[in-house]
Amino acid sequence: MPAAVLPRRTPNPIELRLAMLSLFTLGLGLGYLGLLTSFDMLFGTTGVAGIATAFLGALLPTLPGRRFVARAGGVRRFLVACAGVSLAGLLALRVLGAVAGDGAPTFFVFPLFFLGLSTGACSRLSLALVMGVVPARGAASLLAAGGVSFGFGGAVASVLGVLALRSFSAGSLALWAVTVPALLGYLAVKSGGSRLKDAGGAAVSEVPWSGSPRGSLMAASLLCQASAWGFATCCLPINLLRGAGASGAAGAAAMAAFWIAASTGWAASRRVPRIGQSSLALVLPLALAATAGLLLLTRWEPTVGLGAALLGGGLGVLLPLTLDLGHWPSVLGRCGWLGTAVAEAVPVAMLAVWLTGTLPFGIGPLVPVFATVGCVLLALATLGLLLADYRLSGGPALV
Repeated sequence: MPAAVLPRRTPNPIELRLAMLSLFTLGLGLGYLGLLTSFDMLFGTTGVAGIATAFLGALLPTLPGRRFVARAGGVRRFLVACAGVSLAGLLALRVLGAVAGDGAPTFFVFPLFFLGLSTGACSRLSLALVMGVVPARGAASLLAAGGVSFGFGGAVASVLGVLALRSFSAGSLALWAVTVPALLGYLAVKSGGSRLKDAGGAAVSEVPWSGSPRGSLMAASLLCQASAWGFATCCLPINLLRGAGASGAAGAAAMAAFWIAASTGWAASRRVPRIGQSSLALVLPLALAATAGLLLLTRWEPTVGLGAALLGGGLGVLLPLTLDLGHWPSVLGRCGWLGTAVAEAVPVAMLAVWLTGTLPFGIGPLVPVFATVGCVLLALATLGLLLADYRLSGGPALV
């Protein structure tokens, strides 16, 4: 994305509210996706089918190309269409599910497609809105507020999941998930078409890659972190429900602890030294992720819940530290891979989960734990290489 299309002014309160609400909606969608994916596997359908439909839905919002978005309001109309299709699909399937019974396998598979579609569209909308308000310098406060909004959305979805499972049934989660496409449509209409066309995901993807090794390392770290978030939100409930033997409500409560810890970690990351200033900044997320992995491997319900919270805190600290490595307006102008890595975060995470979706059935429910911690370790390794290259070369900027 050329730096010229990004604002050189202080964003107004309406723009900030829209950006924060968009991140909240993205967290809400990921929270529902994780719970519904777990219950899809619990109620007898193949896990690969459910995750594959969610991946397909999350991938579709990234497909429109340059000719489409070149039209006035093209991105906005597309996002509104995604919201409308998802909303109608979820409502229709809720009615069919009530007729066929909540335990019908198709009732748990197809809502994942519509929820994945709206969540992928939320990811694109979030990128457009947030990149449109990120200042050239001093973005730490904005990133902290965005992370809190994102984590709060996932926490709300998990808490509503607990209430739904205790008061109603697992099938009612799909009805609560209608809030995701509803908020997406509202945000797409309120944000306007011109800003989305300038800062949309497709425009970011079309920036030529400059071939910077540091940009490649940072993009790789972002993709690994996106995969870790995907495993944690969509496969960790499987470990809670099948491995630890927890009830559905207890699993949703543990996921609420994960999201609250992620939001807290994101906000507290401002107290951690920047990666460019001290390599000790990488020690905290490493310690949290490693401890969380050990606790999750115990397959005992109390320690698994604590492990979920520690994992959320580690991921919550690591992502803002990574995003704080460069001045985004100038960085995106030089390396389109970074913008692409952010834009494709949700479908890449869903693809990673899909490719290993059969492993919990063939090997055991501990596979998501190894996959999540492994992605965190790969992300930390790429950041370590990035920091080493920066110090050895003595370059003026980290990214």
